[in-house]
Amino acid sequence: MRTLSFIPYSILMLIVASCVSGTAGQAGTADMPEPEAVPAPVSAPVTNSRTVSKGKIESVTDIAVYSQMHEQIVKLNIKDGYSVRKGDVIVELDDENLMNQLVQARNAFEQAKYMYEEILVGQGYNIDEMEKVPEYVMKISKVKSGYNTCEASLEQAERNYAKRHVKAPLSGRVTDVSVHQFDLPQSTAPLCHIFDPGNMKVVFNILENERGRIEIGAEVSVTTVAYANETHTATVNLISPKVDDNGMIRIEARLHDCNNLIPGMTAFVNL
Repeated sequence: MRTLSFIPYSILMLIVASCVSGTAGQAGTADMPEPEAVPAPVSAPVTNSRTVSKGKIESVTDIAVYSQMHEQIVKLNIKDGYSVRKGDVIVELDDENLMNQLVQARNAFEQAKYMYEEILVGQGYNIDEMEKVPEYVMKISKVKSGYNTCEASLEQAERNYAKRHVKAPLSGRVTDVSVHQFDLPQSTAPLCHIFDPGNMKVVFNILENERGRIEIGAEVSVTTVAYANETHTATVNLISPKVDDNGMIRIEARLHDCNNLIPGMTAFVNL
């Protein structure tokens, strides 16, 4: 009987021991720290190092043309957009007054010349042998006769008469024509402007913190609003030595290819 009662008790103890062992194992597992997660490698953000600045297309050579004579315009040979060559007559002025001034100057000079020669003859010199007349004698005789004054007036009248034709100072295209036929031009107001379409530049500004990214001689690419699919190349030839009140620096770059470009176009410059 004792043997039979011992067997169930033993089995009971084994069951209890097994349960305690299982509980301890679970507790030990719970107390173990979780393994730390290894962070995934982080790549550097992709940035666009290109700087795009807005600017304007300008002509390197742009000359204002004035009339130096205050005479009525009798013929206007230009309009905005016309192409001209250096020396072309673009405006013709009324020459009546200028011609009268020239004729009077010529007559006055002839009289002074006659008086000059009379003075020399009166002193015993031969007009056909002027090389024999002493220089100081010639000088005094010209002063007495008014020769020098009349000669200078004649030269001025000839220059004024030549100015009846206003000529193009360079080859290029005409813009800003401000006069009409029969107008009386003012010496302080230009008749027009002429620019060289083959010599253009782009003018733009950059922030002062971008100054280190550009130097004289650097090449930039240029696009325009009008021709967005065309890219032009320009070389930086001027960087302002100062920063303006808005924190900007003025840059100029000469364009290599000026096809389709005209002054005033909006441009985008890629550094």
